[in-house]
This record gives sequence, C-alpha cells and structure tokens, in this order.
Amino acid sequence: MDQRRIRERLYDLERLLAHRRALELVGTADEPRGELVHVPAGGIEGKLGLLPGSFNPLTVAHTALAAAALDSGAADRVLFTLSTRTVDKEVVAGAALEDRLLVLELAAEEDGRLGVLVTNRGLYVDQAELARAAFPSATEIVFLVGWDKIVQILDPRYYDDRDAALERLFGLAGFLVAPRGDVGAAGLTELLDRPEHRRFAGAVRPLELPLSLREVASRRARAGAMSADQLPPAARAFVEETGAYDRRRPDEPGLDRYRLRLALIDALQLTHSAAPEAIDFRALFARALEGHL
Repeated sequence: MDQRRIRERLYDLERLLAHRRALELVGTADEPRGELVHVPAGGIEGKLGLLPGSFNPLTVAHTALAAAALDSGAADRVLFTLSTRTVDKEVVAGAALEDRLLVLELAAEEDGRLGVLVTNRGLYVDQAELARAAFPSATEIVFLVGWDKIVQILDPRYYDDRDAALERLFGLAGFLVAPRGDVGAAGLTELLDRPEHRRFAGAVRPLELPLSLREVASRRARAGAMSADQLPPAARAFVEETGAYDRRRPDEPGLDRYRLRLALIDALQLTHSAAPEAIDFRALFARALEGHL
C-alpha cells in the first residue's frame, strides 16, 4: 500500500470508532477478554505467535520480529497484541489506543499471516490462557519478546511464588526471544543455564534479528530521536500526518494537531456514530486546521 493510500486510511472514521467500541468492550470487562480487530487470512490455526507491545509507535523492530517468526516457521500466524493494561509501564505521551490499533491494522494488511488482538490483560499468563480459550485451532502458543522481557519474566520480584507461576505460564506458552544491544543467543543461553532458570530453558528459544534493529525502540520515537526509516510505512505516515509525537508541552504556544484530531473524533462520535462512513473526516480535519491557523 503506497503512502498516499495509507494517509487516506488514517482518516477512516468508521474503523476508528469501531476500534473505540472494541477498546471500551474489552477495557470495561471484569473478566479476561480479548477482541480480534484484524483476523489473519485463513483464520487462526497451527502455531500462533503473540507479539505484545504498546506499539507507541509501531517500529520496524516489531514488524521484523513478526516476520522472523513467520518466515522461520516458528509461527504460522502472528497477532500484534495490544493490552489496555500494562505491567511496569510509565504513563507516556503519544498516540491514543484507537490510533495505535488503526496503524497495526494497516501494517497487518500487508501480510495475510498477521492479525491484531486487543486484550484487557497485561500479564503473559493471562494472555496465554485467553488465547488458548479463544483460538482452539492453535496447536501452540508462543510469545515474541525482546531480551528485556524475558529477564523480567524470570525475575522473582514479580511473584509471590515464582516457580509455581512460571510452571503455569510455560505450561501454556513458549517464548521466542530477540536480542537486544550486545546480548544475543549466547547471552540467552547463559541466562537460562543459571540453576534457578534451568528447569524452564526448554520453553525459551532465541530468535535472531539483524544487528541494525537491536537498538530500535518506541521510546526513542516518543522522544523525537527516531529516524523515519525505523518506522514501517503505516507508522511513518501516521507520525508525519498527525503530529502525535511532537514534543510540544501543553503550555507552549502553537497548534497541537494531534489534540485537535482527537477532539474532532470525540465530536463526531457524539454526532455521527450511526453513520460514520458518510463523513469525510479528512476534509473536516483540514477545515478545523484552517480555523486554528
């Protein structure tokens, strides 16, 4: 999909409001819940990869991790998994969840093996249980994570009874671990060979990525320190079109394009939620910009 078409899709009000409804449905549920907002072509079967993240924004490291799992045969389908609840995440600026889902959906459309799942659980064990129940045709569940996440998973500080919790987790799902910085497959082997981790080593495997991707992180984009080539086409178009990651403080003068975008979506949700497909959101946004310049 070319950049012009991607930019048009960023104003798909019908999809944005559908994502808001999915987020509300999932986020307000007391029980574990997930909603597929983009289904892979042919459905979900075989080895299922879950790639959890905040995707704020989606980076080429995320898409390369999914592609590596798929192309290596470690997964037959991969779901970008966005949680409405996170563990050890600071409050960050950036894109609203409905926009992140839209970017993920645009990226998933480029490969029929990809899908997008939103859940109300941030813990891996909860996501694994949810996936096992929701996708009975999946023969295996495997999480795609970076080095920092497997270190966190194995850290006893997060558990009352770490070994019991990990027995439950690794009984449901395995992990494919991508390198970070200078830590590659050898570092993972060393970590898993420690006596306290050795019993779980069979559920954790390395997944190699190019050296150039080891330092790519969403937080650098939020800080304005990421180059455009570190974002996949859908994310790059979103960042440039909406200004979601501009570093302006709330008290600084000037137009906040992204705040205006969200305010307009709020207004249209109230007035046109019954027939959003009839609204030219892009034209309305352009007029709203003119009125603030």
